[in-house]
This record gives sequence, structure tokens and C-alpha cells, in this order.
Amino acid sequence: MDGVSESTAAPLRRPDCEIVWGAFVETYGRLILNWSRDAGLDEGEAAQFAEKLLALLVSDFLRVTREPELRFRAWLKFIVHSAWCRLIESEVGNEGTSSRRIVQLLLSVPAHDELLNRLDDECVLQRRRLVLPRVRALADPEDWEAFYRVILEGQPVEEAAQEMERGELFVHAAVYRVAQRLNQELKDCHERF
Repeated sequence: MDGVSESTAAPLRRPDCEIVWGAFVETYGRLILNWSRDAGLDEGEAAQFAEKLLALLVSDFLRVTREPELRFRAWLKFIVHSAWCRLIESEVGNEGTSSRRIVQLLLSVPAHDELLNRLDDECVLQRRRLVLPRVRALADPEDWEAFYRVILEGQPVEEAAQEMERGELFVHAAVYRVAQRLNQELKDCHERF
């Protein structure tokens, strides 16, 4: 990941954890880095912030096992909040090595909430990416084509109907059928994760 050192990216002892941690850093580490840039940190500060937060997250990643009844999203919020609090403790009052803007960011409740919201949104996006291939395999091919054109590509219904040589009512109904299947798969996935 750009801006985060290899020591933070793969500090785990077991090979299976290294793979999982690597995937975690690729997805959520990049999000944290981009968020910190968006929050006003310069490139160096953003990389420093992301690296410090990930370094604290890795210990929770190993230590805090996700209980079966605790969803991944809730677990992720818990470990990020915990790491955020520990980062505040280590950075506040440490004027020698801490960036003033990083400390200000850490002390901002809206910044904390915004990061958690972005992480939550990413969890939802990852879940959709997980179920879309299954929905596509289960859906009628014409229904999927209509859904893909209108929802995923943003094509107007009228245009999709014309190109598919179908009526607009068919396209609306097809999109609805696939959306229903998608919602059911997301619900099932939510119950598992």
C-alpha cells in the first residue's frame, strides 16, 4: 500500500494471518490513508497517521477474536475505536515526535466518526462485491443484463429498453427482480458476517 511501510503491512506470525492481514491492509489501510489525506493531513502526515493506526490495529487484529455473534462491521468499529483511543494516549503530550495536526485530528470527534462511517461504508461495499457474482449466477440472464445496465452502469431505463429490444416495463420489473435477489443475498450474508 502506498505510504505504509512493509513492517506495518505484514507483522504477523502465522502464514494464514499474514494473508488475511495483507488483504485487510490493502482494503482498509488504503481507506485510512485516503481518509487522512481528505481530513487535511499532508502526504507525510497522512502516511504517518495511517501507519501508526495500523500498527495499533494489528495487535487487536491478533488479540481480539471476533465472537460468532459479533458481526465483522461491529468488530471492525470496535478495534478501530480502540486503536484510535490508544493512539490519542501515545500522541497527546508527545510534542517531540507528534505532528500537531495529527493530534488535532485525533481529538476531533467528527473526524473519529467520519473514519468509522467510511469503514462501515467499505464493509457494505465489500459485502456487495462478495454477493454480486452469486446474484448474477442465480438471476435470469435478461434480468441481470437490465440490472447491470440500469443500476451498475447508470444507463437510463428508456435507453436500456431500446438497446435490449424490450419494453420499459420489462426493464423495471427485471431490475426489481434482481434487486430483490440481491437484497436477500445481502441479508443472508449479513447474518453470516
